[in-house]
Amino acid sequence: MSLLGNVCRAKVLSSMGKLIGNKILISHAGRRYASTMNKDSKVSGPASRWQVENVITKKLESGQYKHALSLFDKHPEVHRSLSRKTYNMLVRASNQLRQGERSRMILNAMQGIARHTPDEYTCTQHLKALSLLKRPDQAYSFLTRMKSDGIVPNVWAYTTCIDAYCKVGDMEMAENIKSMMISSGVEPTSATFATLMKGYAKHGNHEALQHYLDAMQRGNMVIDSYIVAILIDALVNMGDMDRAEEVKREKEAEDPNLISSHLYASLIKGYGRQGKLDRCMELMSEMKGKQLKLSAVPYNTLISALLANKKLNQAQKILEQMEEGGIQPSVVTYTLLIHEFSSMGNVAQAQAAFETMQKSGIFPDTGAYNALLDGFASIGQVEKVKQYFWKLMQSSNQPSVETFSIMIKSYLRTTETDESKKSECLRECLSFLDQVKEENLKPTTSFFNSLISACNLFGKPQDTFRIYDMMILEDLTPDLITFNALMDCCQQHELLSHARKVWDDARNANLRPNDKLVRSFTKLLVSCRQLTQAVKLLSECRAMKLEDEESYLTVVEGLAAHRRPHAALEILSSLQDTSLQKPSPAMLRAVVYGCVAASSCYPEGEEEWTKLVNTAWDTYKLGMDHEIKIHEDALFPLLHMLMRQLELLSLTSAARKNIVTLYGEVMGRATMLVRDIQNRGVGLSPQTYLYAAHLATLVNSPSTSLLSHMALSQVEESSTAAATDPKQLQQAQRKKKINEFVSMLANLRDRRDVEGSVQVLKMMRDEGVKPNEKIYAAVIEVCSEKGDFDRALKCLRDMRCFADVQALQSAYASAIRRFGRGERLSKVLDVVERMEEADVFLDEGLFTILFRVSVAERDFLLARQLVLALPHPALDAYRLSRNSLKEGSRDWKFDLESPDASLLRGILAGFGRAKLSEDALLVWKSVLCSHAKGTRGSTNKLQLNDV
Repeated sequence: MSLLGNVCRAKVLSSMGKLIGNKILISHAGRRYASTMNKDSKVSGPASRWQVENVITKKLESGQYKHALSLFDKHPEVHRSLSRKTYNMLVRASNQLRQGERSRMILNAMQGIARHTPDEYTCTQHLKALSLLKRPDQAYSFLTRMKSDGIVPNVWAYTTCIDAYCKVGDMEMAENIKSMMISSGVEPTSATFATLMKGYAKHGNHEALQHYLDAMQRGNMVIDSYIVAILIDALVNMGDMDRAEEVKREKEAEDPNLISSHLYASLIKGYGRQGKLDRCMELMSEMKGKQLKLSAVPYNTLISALLANKKLNQAQKILEQMEEGGIQPSVVTYTLLIHEFSSMGNVAQAQAAFETMQKSGIFPDTGAYNALLDGFASIGQVEKVKQYFWKLMQSSNQPSVETFSIMIKSYLRTTETDESKKSECLRECLSFLDQVKEENLKPTTSFFNSLISACNLFGKPQDTFRIYDMMILEDLTPDLITFNALMDCCQQHELLSHARKVWDDARNANLRPNDKLVRSFTKLLVSCRQLTQAVKLLSECRAMKLEDEESYLTVVEGLAAHRRPHAALEILSSLQDTSLQKPSPAMLRAVVYGCVAASSCYPEGEEEWTKLVNTAWDTYKLGMDHEIKIHEDALFPLLHMLMRQLELLSLTSAARKNIVTLYGEVMGRATMLVRDIQNRGVGLSPQTYLYAAHLATLVNSPSTSLLSHMALSQVEESSTAAATDPKQLQQAQRKKKINEFVSMLANLRDRRDVEGSVQVLKMMRDEGVKPNEKIYAAVIEVCSEKGDFDRALKCLRDMRCFADVQALQSAYASAIRRFGRGERLSKVLDVVERMEEADVFLDEGLFTILFRVSVAERDFLLARQLVLALPHPALDAYRLSRNSLKEGSRDWKFDLESPDASLLRGILAGFGRAKLSEDALLVWKSVLCSHAKGTRGSTNKLQLNDV
């Protein structure tokens, strides 16, 4: 591609920028073109070719690479006349800006337009740019093309290509390049060996490192401080700090000049990983005492070690010592601080450190921008992320793939619920994929993981799997994070077939599934009622030694909920062969609940019902064998099932003849269960006494009488042991009884047990405990929910007659609401009478319920009389027009604080549903008349469409 065509492409990319907020994010090429249009450009208006060449050369010599390259793009007319030296400087500038693609285009222009043949220096600089960008394959291709173009690669070209493979850890290819270098007649230098040694040191291959060290000694090459520092760094990466210290002492004894600050930086890095910060400080003091040439590298390493061990204050002190010693902090120093502040959530200090770095004359690189962007993204400040992302794009830095991943991460923190805004967020996240390609970057697995998460949050399942397919086409290997995100999408949308494919792909990738992946897949199978496959999945995970308690609980709960408690119990019994060893209390409770729920589907006393009772008991026994206490909520239903089983046995003739034999096993279970409840001290007297007393009345046998007596005696023993002082004993007993009755009543209310709730009131009277208004309100609520309005009214009468409890408006209101829900007008009127006897009157809410029920029961006369009696100023005209209806009406009493338009809306709606158009029209005219007279305070919210 010619440079002229490339400039045209830059203009197109500039117009295709992505709109984010109020700013346009343009591509790197478009950004470079746009930057030359500033007013401060020194080449503006008509200018001769030599003037442009002169400005480009001066910009390059002064280090203003960005402006020089921008002018080069803007003025293609000078491409033909630029000298070879200028082209070499342009390639070097692209190298400094880590723009390998631009370097390639400049080389094309140098050959195709200027007719200059690139020399060794130009090609080596381009190889260095590719090495910095970690593109070894492109570097190797360029190296082979140099030979075909007649340019003989020198030792620096080969070494740079080796360095590119060392940076990505491909040491085998690096060795092949070295062999090619030797076969081409180019002898490796100490720099070549140092590059290979640095690559092996990075991966801790000490044997290969020693091999090259011996080769250098045999070749009489100089072993300088750089080589020794690489050797120490290899030992540090291996974690062999003792050997590293030994080598340091040996080399120092040979020649003190072999010891450098970089060597100490490697040692500090090693001890910092081990958390030995005292030794790190000692090494820093030792380095200062030897008067070594200091740089920012050892200080940065020490600061990194302190920050990794959460020693922020000490790190700031080291920074101060660094500045006092005349060493200016580098961009790495500030990046470490910014990253630490961001990870702590202190973004304000991270931003302050970033601004301090700029004021100090240090230009932030992409890593510094990424650290600050990550801080803002972690707290969801999307606007700040966009602001600094725009600054990064306007700087001379090129964004990395991590930069775009952070941008997507910032959107993941938003809590948008509007579908249009969610679609906009998804479009902006997907636009970053185009940005990555325009910047000539290769997407990473982490980047695609962020995109998949964005699709899960903002998009549809097809978007998620489309990104996954693109990831495979990019020849990237998905990791567990990828599969976890895909499985979450499948679970959220119940995509069972896709979930199976995701699971198979994870297994085919030779990845060991983690707990999160197994949990998501298990929950999906259970929610789709694929219980057999869920059990098989547990077996497969057990073979992989992957045994997660939550996954087992999910399957057990699913089996129990779908009437398969027997299979759930088998899973619990098999846990002893796993690393879990025993079931959890939640698993046991789920199986017992499952047995109770499934038993309601079979006739009581039949074989299947008896099996469920036995399964529930076996589950309880399994917990006792493992010394696991099932929650009390599961014990009482189990006890109730056992008592019901005793009741059924008592009704058979066989049971009458052989009472001891047939009752023995079941009665033994019930007795053991009651004792367990007693030993836990959960208040046996009200609840267990109720079950035991119920059993004693149903089954006339010595065993059941003994069970009832045991429950009562246990209550008396626990009460007498509560206190020693008689007054304190009496108060403690009374308080305990009230709490136990309230707890029992709450349990019965949850089960909507009317008989049990009424029995509680009787027991309280027998025990001499005076019920309060909350207890009566709870009983009224249960009776009303079950439709037993007669008992509810009796409780209302008892509130005044028997218990002499001051009637509360909340209790009456609760009864009216319950009766009104069942549209029982007569019962509602009875409650109103009780209210008037207690001097409690109707409020806005109760009037609305009474009016609605009267209309629903088609008692239109009562409905009209209620409206006539309502003291609302906007109904004066209606009362005059319907005055004849007041005859025979009862004297309604109201307690209205500030009547508003909601009452009028309810009246109009009620008359409208009853098709009483005349009354509705009269009410509306009354409202308009009141509005015209100036009484707008109560009708100003009423709109015409309410008619």
